[in-house]
Amino acid sequence: MDWQSVVRSRRAIAVSLCLLVGSVAGVAFVGANGIPGEDRLPAWDRVYPSLELDEGTTETLVHEKVNDARAGSNLTRLSRNDTLSAVARNHSRDMAERGFFNHTTPDGVGPSQRVDRAGVACQAVSENIIRLPRQNHEEPLAETAVESWLESAGHLMNIVAENWSRTGVGVVADEDTVYITQVFCS
Repeated sequence: MDWQSVVRSRRAIAVSLCLLVGSVAGVAFVGANGIPGEDRLPAWDRVYPSLELDEGTTETLVHEKVNDARAGSNLTRLSRNDTLSAVARNHSRDMAERGFFNHTTPDGVGPSQRVDRAGVACQAVSENIIRLPRQNHEEPLAETAVESWLESAGHLMNIVAENWSRTGVGVVADEDTVYITQVFCS
């Protein structure tokens, strides 16, 4: 099924739900000329979710959820560092563009080298990465990423390590996949 068919199917479902909800709730839709009942459908932008994923919002949500997990373990919150976020975002973009999924790039560059090249002084560096199927809802995407990390021993160790003080999160989405990188720095 091509993406246009998916969009048409989603629109049909959304329109059906709007009509059902509108008729059950007794909502009167206002037509283009402001006349009640003239059109039976509300403006499309009010009933159909965005086809865009707000990567910045997703980054913020991942950061908050990781800090919530740390708080649950009585650990200090990680401060968000813009340069570390740029490093993480660049790694996510590199994985998406070059079609690999690894902490080390095909050129042999790892997390510590990327952070050093960005000029961030860290005593230690670590990284969590995840690749997920594309979805356009930031909250469940961030939740899925962090829950997956919390269920993985190595990723969990990064999240709850006491020595980290700063972090950066980078989210990049292509047509099918979302790449999320979180860099940890002490």
